[in-house]
Amino acid sequence: AADPAVTSASVQTRTRRAVGWLALAGGGLVVGAAAAAGVIAGDTQRVTNYWARAEVASDGSAAVTEVIDWDFGNQFDKHGIFRFIPRLPETTPVTVDSPDAPDQVEIGTEIRNGESYLFVKIGDPATTVTGTHRYRIDYPLPGVVHGTVLDWEAVGDQWPVDIENAEVHLLAPFEVVDPRCIIGTRADPRDCDVQQDESGHLVVQVDKVPKGQGVSVEGGVGAPLATPPAAPQPP
Repeated sequence: AADPAVTSASVQTRTRRAVGWLALAGGGLVVGAAAAAGVIAGDTQRVTNYWARAEVASDGSAAVTEVIDWDFGNQFDKHGIFRFIPRLPETTPVTVDSPDAPDQVEIGTEIRNGESYLFVKIGDPATTVTGTHRYRIDYPLPGVVHGTVLDWEAVGDQWPVDIENAEVHLLAPFEVVDPRCIIGTRADPRDCDVQQDESGHLVVQVDKVPKGQGVSVEGGVGAPLATPPAAPQPP
């Protein structure tokens, strides 16, 4: 059984868009409704590096790239990872790549807590993985900009393991007014450092995001830019 975990829920008290779910893939790549708590307890699994980039378009959507370095630790029954992205149809173009692990993909939809999710399975049911492996996931995400408000849940608040290092980049075709980074739990959000390296390019680096905490990037929509910022390349 796998242990499902929300990867992109709001870290603030108000209800907002959730970007997705992530889970460890065990056994035959089947999500168990009653997940075993032992997957986490006494486990050395962790995300050693998490890198994400959101390139915002003029219609308020964003092209999202995630690079996840997952250390499966001492587990010997894992096949890969699951990814759940809410409110995206099954026809959504999602691409997955791994340089060192099976990256076969199965895409479908699933209802969770009354909400539809795009369900992405990554891995080979016939092959197990141990140690650290890198996964890159690319997909479009609507609704990052609502009117004059920019709001991207870059790291969700219910990962089942710690993220040792997180680096996120948000690129917008406009100046970002009063940028803000928020880290923590829904009950205890707090500010974190955000830099605007150039107009329209927000950068957040966090040494550690403990499991159960998330990172949100926010700001206001300012004047349009004559030239959008250059997009940094994934690691």
